[in-house]
Amino acid sequence: MNSANREDLLESVSSNGDGGGRPADEALEIVRAIKGGEVDAVIVEESGKHELMALARLTDLDEINELIRALRSGEVDAFIADEGDGQRVYSVTPIHEILAQQYNLTKTITDNATTALFITDANQKCVFMNPAAEALTGYAFDEAKGRTLHELVHHTRRDGTPCPLSECPIDQAFPTQSQMTGEEVFVHKDGHFYEVGFTASPIREISGEAVGTVIEARNITRRKTVERALLEADQRKDEFIATLAHELRNPLAPISNLLELMKSAENNAAVQRNARETIERQLTKIVRLVDDLLDVSRISRNAIELKLAPIELGLTFEDVIDTCTPMIEQHGHSLRLMLPDEPIYLNADSARISQVLCNLINNACKYTPAGGNLEVSAIQRGNAVEIRVKDSGIGIPREQLNTIFQMFAQVRGPLTDPRGGLGIGLALARQLVEMHGGSITAHSDGEWTGSEFVIWLPVMNEIPAERTQPETHAPLPTEWRILVVDDNYDSAESMGTLLSMSGNECMMAHDGSAAIALAESFKPDVMLLDIGLPEMDGYEVCRTIRKQDWGRSITIIAMTGWGQAEDRQRSKDAGFSAHLVKPVDISKLNALLASKRQDDHSAGSAQ
Repeated sequence: MNSANREDLLESVSSNGDGGGRPADEALEIVRAIKGGEVDAVIVEESGKHELMALARLTDLDEINELIRALRSGEVDAFIADEGDGQRVYSVTPIHEILAQQYNLTKTITDNATTALFITDANQKCVFMNPAAEALTGYAFDEAKGRTLHELVHHTRRDGTPCPLSECPIDQAFPTQSQMTGEEVFVHKDGHFYEVGFTASPIREISGEAVGTVIEARNITRRKTVERALLEADQRKDEFIATLAHELRNPLAPISNLLELMKSAENNAAVQRNARETIERQLTKIVRLVDDLLDVSRISRNAIELKLAPIELGLTFEDVIDTCTPMIEQHGHSLRLMLPDEPIYLNADSARISQVLCNLINNACKYTPAGGNLEVSAIQRGNAVEIRVKDSGIGIPREQLNTIFQMFAQVRGPLTDPRGGLGIGLALARQLVEMHGGSITAHSDGEWTGSEFVIWLPVMNEIPAERTQPETHAPLPTEWRILVVDDNYDSAESMGTLLSMSGNECMMAHDGSAAIALAESFKPDVMLLDIGLPEMDGYEVCRTIRKQDWGRSITIIAMTGWGQAEDRQRSKDAGFSAHLVKPVDISKLNALLASKRQDDHSAGSAQ
């Protein structure tokens, strides 16, 4: 065979590319090497054996055809190349083995990946899901094949409303030819919702044309739950700090006022005596507040030690009622106390049980409008005593019944309801009851339906030889027309008295409705208006007065425990003339009044 015919036959290896097992580019490279004289021999598999065939003796047409067939079918395992510095043998791996290796590698990666992987085609139909994707969605691949992910898992929002395809960022990756990332809510096959983080990327051919989408998704429900819990805890912390400042300023306000009053009435024994009594009551509130805060710290460190001793529950209730009576009377409530005739003995810390009961009764007082009804009862049931504290107050929203005993939990926001407190009393009550081996639960049918707290405590099986008396505790205790409005009676009365002694004519109101009515009849020059009033807050009171012809010229001064920048801006927006933080600095108040006097004088001169 001449060389021309040989060249033509070798050329046919590249031109006749169909029906062979070796890809065209690989076959072309081998042909190029053979034609360039770089290959001296090839190893050919024949009947399970390998034969070294030197190209120098390929003169027979049949042999050349056989070589071409072997190259095209992948039967050539190696070839020898002359590289100038010697000959080297290069192995040739069949393409089906390469593909099998690549497939096995890819399958191992996707099967063991903890991230859910989906592949969709140009019509956004699912053509692949790995085991993690099946576990994430609840669907087997056979169920999902040929369907869109939107149809399967992203058709509904968490609130139950349909999620349009146009709003699905995952399905926008293919039409927009761009990678999409974000967080969405999926619907599991069993119907429950869960949150996922996803990345959707177009799959492109060598030409750059997108032919599908690869989507990876991870269940982030647990992470999002933790994030929300941390955010809520941080929010509660901020609310707690702000409320703590408010709760501390409230009792400090009358103390500050009374100190000024005592300076002005040093020889008035009655004023001195009343001032001292009021200061003592307000200091008692501060001490109790600090004690609660210390108890929070002790409980968090498991540092509270109960002083257990046999106590008779009826005697403990006597102490509790004595302590709570002033607050009950102040709010005009009626109390119905129902105790069994037979004594009930507990092995308990009398002071801590009293603390729990006082907390519940005081809460009932605070969260019940004036003139409400309170019921306190105790009855032994087997080896436990059931104590109930019930009120006719504002109630508890059903969704908050499970969180009401959490630290810093508030039924209502502290700005909208001044009765909110610090949100630690019920948390302390639960901890103390549980330390006694008991339990406490809250019940309410919703807002404005009243509340009921039920305590279960173990009783003593044997009656002690001598009744142990519980520890006893002291009862908890000018020239302007000025209207003082504050739901803290001591604060209002002390401020009013102080201003009256300076020659002003003062009147007091203790809620928003009374303040508006009194302002219309009294026509004050100045109003000292508390923000945190029950039912109608100070902002609404100020806005209402400003709408009246007679109220536009009144100097309305905010007198509140809220003193942040946003609080001052809010009072300004509501129409307040100035903003003073409790306890009010009398010198600042006098400066404001002096400024008003100067403004009025200037206005009179101008006329």
